[in-house]
Amino acid sequence: MKKHRFTFIVVGVIIGAIVLIAFLNATKSTKKNMEPVENQTLIYQGNENADNEMLFLFDYACHWCSVWINDIFPIIKSDYIDQDELKFRTQAMVYVNDSSLQFANLDQNLKKYAQADYDHIFYQIIVDAESEPNWGSEQYINDLIEIYQLDHELLLAEPDLDSIQVSRTYTRALEVDVVPTLYINGIKVEDLYDLNQIDKLLK
Repeated sequence: MKKHRFTFIVVGVIIGAIVLIAFLNATKSTKKNMEPVENQTLIYQGNENADNEMLFLFDYACHWCSVWINDIFPIIKSDYIDQDELKFRTQAMVYVNDSSLQFANLDQNLKKYAQADYDHIFYQIIVDAESEPNWGSEQYINDLIEIYQLDHELLLAEPDLDSIQVSRTYTRALEVDVVPTLYINGIKVEDLYDLNQIDKLLK
């Protein structure tokens, strides 16, 4: 009887170890490289040495991206970014319409040539998309550049990287189905409007 009991214990331990290894491997395999495009100019909000990294994939013409920025992001900024516990960056995607491409190109140039103003301009474009009738027009972009006293030639130039190809690369590498999509430390957040889920993924 004791021999059988010992055998059951050994088998149980082995099965438990196998399950644990499988779980760890599965968890590891879900992590993605959040920088799949080489030679990108990246801008972070928060402490760049923070243990946590958040990537917000969005489209400037996406209504729900605007909702997330207005409703969820301020809480994340207050609780984590401002506490030096998180570095946050954005990635403009080209999904919705012609304005998506136009602003994705501008986004690249802003990150390269107007880093100090990027966060403010990004937020203004997102907010204006919901309220500004002139949004997305050539005049809107020219006015925006003028307001921030930036260089028209640099910001309206063809960006270093093809924005559509960049978008496709992120789509494939991070399995992006829709925008907005949120990644934390390489893990996709299933419901990015659920602050409890976000909290659980932050160390």
